[in-house]
Amino acid sequence: MGKLTISGVGGRGTFVHLYVNGLYWGLYNPVERSDAGMLSKYFGGAYEDWMALDHDGIRHGDPTRFNYLTNTLLNQDLSTSTNYEQFKSYLDVEKFCDYLIVSWMTGMSDWPNNNFHGGNRNVPAEPFRYFAWDNEYSWDVSFNSNQGAWVHPQFRKNPTGTSTMAKIWHAARKNSDFMRVFVERVNKHCFNGGALTDAASRARWAQINNYINTAIIGESARWGDALEDGVTRTRNIHWLPEVNRVDGLMNGNVTRFINALVAEGYYSAPSSSQKVVSFSLMNADTDQLIKEIQPGEVINVAAYTTKNFNIRANTEPLTVGSVKMALSGQQVKNSTETAAPYALFGDNNGNYNNWVPTAGDYTLMGTPYTQASGGGTAGTPLTISFKLVNQPTSTTYNLTVTAANGSVLKSPDQPSYESGSTVMLTATPVTGYQFSGWSGSASGTANPLTITMNVNKSITANFSRTGTSTYSLTVGTTGSGTVTKSPNQASYNSGSNVTLTATPATGYTFNGWSGSATVTTNPLTVTMNGNKNINASFILAPGQQVVSFTLINAATDQPIRTLSSGSEINLAIVKSLNIRANTNPSSVGSVKLVLSGKQSRSTVETGAPYALFGDKSGNYNSWTPATGSYTLKGTAYSAANGGGSASATYTITFTVVNKSVTQSREVLEVAEKAEKEQTNMFGQVIAYPTPTPFGQLQVKLSKPIKGNLNYFLVSATGAKLAAGHLSLNQPSSELSFDFSRQMKVSGVYYLRLEGEKVRANVKLMRQ
Repeated sequence: MGKLTISGVGGRGTFVHLYVNGLYWGLYNPVERSDAGMLSKYFGGAYEDWMALDHDGIRHGDPTRFNYLTNTLLNQDLSTSTNYEQFKSYLDVEKFCDYLIVSWMTGMSDWPNNNFHGGNRNVPAEPFRYFAWDNEYSWDVSFNSNQGAWVHPQFRKNPTGTSTMAKIWHAARKNSDFMRVFVERVNKHCFNGGALTDAASRARWAQINNYINTAIIGESARWGDALEDGVTRTRNIHWLPEVNRVDGLMNGNVTRFINALVAEGYYSAPSSSQKVVSFSLMNADTDQLIKEIQPGEVINVAAYTTKNFNIRANTEPLTVGSVKMALSGQQVKNSTETAAPYALFGDNNGNYNNWVPTAGDYTLMGTPYTQASGGGTAGTPLTISFKLVNQPTSTTYNLTVTAANGSVLKSPDQPSYESGSTVMLTATPVTGYQFSGWSGSASGTANPLTITMNVNKSITANFSRTGTSTYSLTVGTTGSGTVTKSPNQASYNSGSNVTLTATPATGYTFNGWSGSATVTTNPLTVTMNGNKNINASFILAPGQQVVSFTLINAATDQPIRTLSSGSEINLAIVKSLNIRANTNPSSVGSVKLVLSGKQSRSTVETGAPYALFGDKSGNYNSWTPATGSYTLKGTAYSAANGGGSASATYTITFTVVNKSVTQSREVLEVAEKAEKEQTNMFGQVIAYPTPTPFGQLQVKLSKPIKGNLNYFLVSATGAKLAAGHLSLNQPSSELSFDFSRQMKVSGVYYLRLEGEKVRANVKLMRQ
């Protein structure tokens, strides 16, 4: 009920009399579960538009947005404004703060790994929210059932918990804007008549019990029937004293809560070192920040969508006893604000009052005090001067049109267009093509098309071949990661859709698509209306970490190759070895390396290179491993000797063998001979990229083929790794293969193609 009161978010409940076969069973309190049905009912949309979860996992819908929030955004530095702005589009920050405040104030202990609900709307995309559930021991500190108002241990400044919502808190609290919102929500709910003040909580408790009071006679009869201790429970002797006892537990709860926040550094006690550090121009219609006001700045109020403003004083620490503000110039205003936000023209629990400013010059001074109403000790004041102007500006928008296999005529054809003006677009195909529709900022097949310019627009005219056409889709990568195609085919019919999914390697994050697609959506749906070449970009993830291992020739101190999970090391080739951990950034505090398996070793390297078996100024110590299976783990630390904070652990498995390479050479000779033979009978066959970084490649034939085509992938030792067939309904000279699961180890492989009119062996290389 408290969560519902402060934020309007949560399941509703009621009280009912329950009868079973005519026998009065008692007064019950059914409460809605915060599932997809409840979310769609109260927040709009269809049932299938929502994702819902609870402590047992995903209950309904697509969790892609929630997974991106917890698996990607939480691993980014949320202290930067760009990352934090994206974070706010995936999590309702105000509602998250409200949820934590209620849960901490009631001392909920069977949480946060249990007893929670949550959800978000996917269509259209909306931020995720948590919902309170099953907190039945509110404020009761007796019988060790509850800790009272506190900050739960998983959320304290030295965290011990691993729950998802605790991770969200610790990532977000690095951002000063987030902590400002948190403090504002605490002030709103816990002071000045807020919904969680002791008085307001006791009033809700009284309201509930006044409602229950009418059923107590029937309830007391049920108690007498149910209990066998010989005591008949009554309203006055048993129920009312318990009601009053719980009411007494609410006295001083806000004070206990604030003290717990101050102890963790999440809320600041009054201090003589406090100061006003800046002033913010606020939109009084939306209660959102417009900008920080800079000394001497000229601000055009006509450039904003609102005419209603306010100014907020920002302090250090975030909360002080009070702030006195004095505005002079074209208009004069003096005010004293005791609770944050410290608004020059006042507010009602964060709902800013309106100020319609007059153009002119202004000077604003703000002074913090340690006590309410300007009492106590004054802190460091801040004075700035600024100028407000009201100069309406005309709005123009850009229109970008693109077309392949045709052209688009704009009428009128201008570099930009006034807001509200109309433009006619006419699409004309080249010979052999026909207009198939618009995409981008327009849709449909109307031609000519009339559009209204109310935003910047980018429109593409699409054309298709007259008759049935097929197109190829080539995918590539930069950085470390893989891309899968669904369906995975050599060619696609015109108009068909293909889903591309980018998966970053450990230590990397997906950065976006380039080529025929320039977006960051992942997975990406591609409509095949022409041959396309799309590249996925992966970049190193922020924060220090181990990102890869390199096998080192200890005799020459030179790298042999990157060791990935599943790699095989052949001692018949090199016996003097070492392994180096590679980090991002290249230099970290220290790296802990743990090897287990046939042999074991644990070491901490403080200086680069971070060698498993050590080095002397880059001269690697020699290690000749025993044959067998191994697991290697690497963890980066922010300080020397494994001190400071630890990164996520990077883990690979590999095997060490000692086998002759004679068989590989024999297979190589046979395959190369066969390759020369097929070139003579069929022409040149080219595989690219070579070497391939992940096993995804294209094979280009000298002329198109049609029908069934069988393929076989073998290793350099002659072992068959994959087999299958392609059904080519249309002639094609370019084939796509994804052998990322089979070509796990660097080296040489061979691909054999067998069709009605082609037999070819293609040498492949995996880097």
